Amino acid sequence: MRNVILICVCICSSFIASAQDNMERGKITLGLRVGVNESFYYVSGSPDGRMRNGLVEGLYMNYALSEKFSLQTELYFVQTGSFGATDMSGTYEDSSMDTPISYDYTLTGESSFKNNYLALPILFCYHFGDSPWKVFGGFRFGLLLSSNHDWEGELVVMDEQGENLAPNVVIDNLIYDKYEKVDFKQMDYSISLGVHYKVRNLPLGIDLRTTYGLNDVNKNTTEEHDNWMKNGGIQFSVTYDLWKSR
Repeated sequence: MRNVILICVCICSSFIASAQDNMERGKITLGLRVGVNESFYYVSGSPDGRMRNGLVEGLYMNYALSEKFSLQTELYFVQTGSFGATDMSGTYEDSSMDTPISYDYTLTGESSFKNNYLALPILFCYHFGDSPWKVFGGFRFGLLLSSNHDWEGELVVMDEQGENLAPNVVIDNLIYDKYEKVDFKQMDYSISLGVHYKVRNLPLGIDLRTTYGLNDVNKNTTEEHDNWMKNGGIQFSVTYDLWKSR
């Protein structure tokens, strides 16, 4: 009899746990996320240049898969970029004329990159039971909306005799376009990892995440000029739940 009662208790407990889990499964939360993005570029495998401060703002939807797991999709606007020092020298060959002419040059200054993306991340979240903490990770797809690249510095060009040439707009633009100009690809693919803290009894939360680019976003990368660039960044934001399903 005791064994029968024990079995019944176990079965009932199983049904209760299952019911509680089913109550969690399917819950949807919609909200806003606003914060700052500290961005930079990975060049040849390491961060390059100074970070640029940017804005991140958008919407999120969290769908509960179970009591501990959920799937979160977001759509947000984010500003990325970096500041980088330029210090290079070399020889440029102008083959536009019948007799090619070689120019020695030195290029020093600072580049400023500022890009705007529309980002769509797909994140898998793990919730620590009743704890207000959760961790998440997944993939982010970015669509380039606009791009701005400014350069300030000095370009010194010398002829084959080693004498400085007077400023020449054509030659200067050719060298700048070849060695310093950067055009960005339309799509960015990244990994996002982060942690989130939910304020108890309030629809507020704090979100901290990092992103690492998977693809080269520099259109001008070639075998001769191997200057591949990947997006990187750290985001700190505040979340606000607008609506929750029952």
